[in-house]
Amino acid sequence: MKVRNAVLAALAVPTVALAVTACGNDSNSPEESNQAKSPKTAIAEVGATKKGLRQALDAYSGGNQAAAVDQAMETYLQHFELVEGPLEEVDPGLTEELEDAIREGLVDAMKAGDSVSDVTTLVDEINADLADASRALQGS
Repeated sequence: MKVRNAVLAALAVPTVALAVTACGNDSNSPEESNQAKSPKTAIAEVGATKKGLRQALDAYSGGNQAAAVDQAMETYLQHFELVEGPLEEVDPGLTEELEDAIREGLVDAMKAGDSVSDVTTLVDEINADLADASRALQGS
């Protein structure tokens, strides 16, 4: 029982940290809140998401699996989270597909130690979907 409680406690700390990080900034400014939800901001964050995923892939290709996973998750939390709301309004299916592809598919593949080639293919597929997202946001 002590071991199980220790494991649960160890899992709770990173989970709480991720939840707090995912909450975003605490700004109460309506202008900042609306700007974060605008298609224009979301399009810029699509670019930042691509850049972050490229950095994660570079780390992974260089043999730094832990840094790659961290970079991919940080990119998801800091950049793709700002794309989700506006994209959800114009293409909910693409939003869900990208969310799953980054947060689960890519991160899980990196954690599992998949080949660089396989991870590169995943990033290429995500980038193609991000290009679709950008086009969808431009039309909104």
